[in-house]
Amino acid sequence: GSSMSISLLRGGQLWGLISCHSREARVVSFEVRSTCDLLAQVLSLKLAAGENAAGLSHRVELRSVLSTLMGSMARHERFADGLLADPKALLQLTAATGVAVVAEGEIALHGRTPTKAQVETLARWLAARPKEDVFASSTLPAIFPEAREFAWSASGVLAISISRVHRSLVIWFRPEVIATVTWGGDPNKPAEREASGMMRIHPRKSFET
Repeated sequence: GSSMSISLLRGGQLWGLISCHSREARVVSFEVRSTCDLLAQVLSLKLAAGENAAGLSHRVELRSVLSTLMGSMARHERFADGLLADPKALLQLTAATGVAVVAEGEIALHGRTPTKAQVETLARWLAARPKEDVFASSTLPAIFPEAREFAWSASGVLAISISRVHRSLVIWFRPEVIATVTWGGDPNKPAEREASGMMRIHPRKSFET
C-alpha cells in the first residue's frame, strides 16, 4: 500500500537502502522523514569510519610485513635470498597464492605458481613491454594469450621491476576465480500486462533463494 526508502551513502555513492513498507496507505510526517534522514546520515558516517579504521589497520599490518622483508633482505647478500627466506611474509604482502623471484638468470618459486618455463616466458614478455616499474592485471590471459595455459594459478598478476639492467622481477600470482551468481529475483524486472491491458513493472516475486 505504501513504501519509503532511506539512502545510505558512502563517499557520495549509494551504498545501500533502508526500505520500509506498509500494507496500508500511509503518510509519513515531515518530522519523521527528517529524523530518518538524520539517522541515514549518522549511519553513513559510521560506515565510512568503520571502513577507514579497517583500511588503517590493514596499512599498519602491511608496513609490519614490509619491515620484516626489508630486514630479511638486509641480512642476505642477494636480495632474492632475503625475500625467499620468509616466503609467508612475501605472499602476505599482496595476499597472493604464489610468487616468483627472477634474478641473476635464476627463477625461484613459492606457493601456487606456473612452471619455471612459463614464468620465464612471462618475464620476457614483461621485459618487452614499454618501461613500467609496476605491472598489474586481474585477467592476464586477456592481454597475454600464453597465460591461458596457467590461468588456474596466475590469472591475476602483480609484477615489480627491481632492475631492468639485470632483469630482476618479483611476480605475485592469484588463480582464476569463476563466480556463479544466483539472483534472488529476476534482475531484469520484466513488465507484466495487467487485466486492464496496461504494462506495469511489479516487485520481483521470487525470493525463494
